Amino acid sequence: MRWRQLVCIVLFVLAAPGNARAILIDNVSVIDVARGEVRADRAVLIRGGQIAAVGEAGTLAPDGAARVVDGAGGYLIPGLWDMHVHTSSDETTRAVLFPLFLAHGVIGVRDLLGDCLAPCWELSSSLADARRREADIAAGLLAGPRVVGGSVFANGKADNPAAATDTPERARQFVRLAAARGAQFIKPYDLIPRDAYLALVDEARSLGLPVYGHVPVAVSAGEAVRLGQDSIEHLGGGNYLEACSAREDILRPQVVRQALSEEPRLFPLIEALVESTAPAECAAAIDLLARSDTWLTPTLVLHRLPGEMGAGAWHGDPMAAYLHPGERAYWHRAKATFDLVQGSDEQRRGYNLWVRETARRMHAAGVKMLAGSDAGAPGVFWGQALHQELEMLVSIGLSPAEALRSATLGPAEFLGEAGVAGRIAPGMRADLVLLDENPLADIRNTRRIRAVIARGRLFDRAELDALLARARAFVARADAAAGGE
Repeated sequence: MRWRQLVCIVLFVLAAPGNARAILIDNVSVIDVARGEVRADRAVLIRGGQIAAVGEAGTLAPDGAARVVDGAGGYLIPGLWDMHVHTSSDETTRAVLFPLFLAHGVIGVRDLLGDCLAPCWELSSSLADARRREADIAAGLLAGPRVVGGSVFANGKADNPAAATDTPERARQFVRLAAARGAQFIKPYDLIPRDAYLALVDEARSLGLPVYGHVPVAVSAGEAVRLGQDSIEHLGGGNYLEACSAREDILRPQVVRQALSEEPRLFPLIEALVESTAPAECAAAIDLLARSDTWLTPTLVLHRLPGEMGAGAWHGDPMAAYLHPGERAYWHRAKATFDLVQGSDEQRRGYNLWVRETARRMHAAGVKMLAGSDAGAPGVFWGQALHQELEMLVSIGLSPAEALRSATLGPAEFLGEAGVAGRIAPGMRADLVLLDENPLADIRNTRRIRAVIARGRLFDRAELDALLARARAFVARADAAAGGE
């Protein structure tokens, strides 16, 4: 065996999570997200990627080689999940997006564009790429979050015949192909016809695959809920904007026709739907959702008003230093198209306020919500946007504890992993974030990150900053290669 191969094998074994050093976090306040309480003066022992013990401060003896972290003044929370993101090319995801997620305490994501099918778009990657990333993380060769990845979106007609879902049979074939490729869920999108959507949901059910995505414009929100769509992504046009309208039977067919036209212009219809909101219809639609097993990912960060948290001014945001030139060009194109189809930021002000108010009513009614940002959409930066989403959830009535649950215990319950994730207790995964301030006192304190533990691996502040520096350097090199544009 050549010496280089031997060194690689040794490094592989030493880097594997099962061989990571034990970690003892002592004298720390632990946040009980289920109860919304602070447990002061605690100690947490981590071994083999799991929480081995939780006890009183000073009572847990560290292993001989354990890394001891003084948690004095700090608050330990379960690692955060962003339940609606879009990754990029394999190279950019590895070099930029994964460091951004970890540095912001995001230890898990649900990728709503998890597969590109061949040929891949330059800003996308495939499920095969995702499996290779996961293998590299498991081997300790790459730092990154846990990823739940789904199919390419089912949107009716498609240039690639394999992605077409414009008929019931093609929709069933699509689901079978996605399952064979390793998709963990199926994502319906806006333009899939109603009969194809019904077939898609039925085929997904037969194969045991959940359905997470948009409510197609040809399908009512109530019908999607009754059919058991597991999560509805976004709150507004295509789903509850129509469901809350006294004129849904008249306006929804117009939305469908306009969405399918060569040059769609939806803002006048959005405005008409907002103006025709009927409290009784809206209350009935919300009640049906609240009584169902369907979760909502409202992505409120998409509904910021001009001037709020960088909305509309992402060009000058410090986070733009992490924006690959290819993504930057895409954001410009996508924003221009979006404004043309759905109206400018200022035109959508009334609609965005409607979304917030409806989200407030949904929370009050008991609708189950997941924190998701739609990171990768224009102006929505990976990692940072999850904290903005938590802040917006609090602004519409969630307590800080409820907002935290929407990004920790809620995702664990939704994904069927409440027995191994989402809480700080023995036997749970060692996915944790150490904060400098109490997030139950102010949800903005989730940004005050001292350290992150992902899969039992500790990243202190210096290591997180180093990840970010390498990500910025990667983007700077890409900018230089692209001529600095």
